[in-house]
Amino acid sequence: MQPLGGVLDVVQGPDGHVWFSSMTAIYRLRSDPVAPPAATDAAAWPNPSAGTVWVRWPARAGALDIVDLSGRRVRRLVPQHDTARWDGDDAFGRPAPAGIYLVRAAGDPGGPSIRIVRVTR
Repeated sequence: MQPLGGVLDVVQGPDGHVWFSSMTAIYRLRSDPVAPPAATDAAAWPNPSAGTVWVRWPARAGALDIVDLSGRRVRRLVPQHDTARWDGDDAFGRPAPAGIYLVRAAGDPGGPSIRIVRVTR
């Protein structure tokens, strides 16, 4: 399902689910029960989150970029070993707005990425 017109807002509802809206509809994200990612998999947790997110990137990356859906870099992280911490702030120390962000290896815009859903309280 692809929301028409892009994502306008992402929030966590009183029911605990993540809700997002587009110009034409409101959607509820539902997670299917799955096994936790293996230690060799790239992962972000907790996800969705209104605060700090930990990112595991097993492939050696000198740096990781957090980018918005238009591809603009929001923040650059330097992992310690294979894990990095994003406090939810942009490069200027301002809280990033609710939305969907991608984590990818710096300098590899076409490479693999992880989705992070940032919600507001």
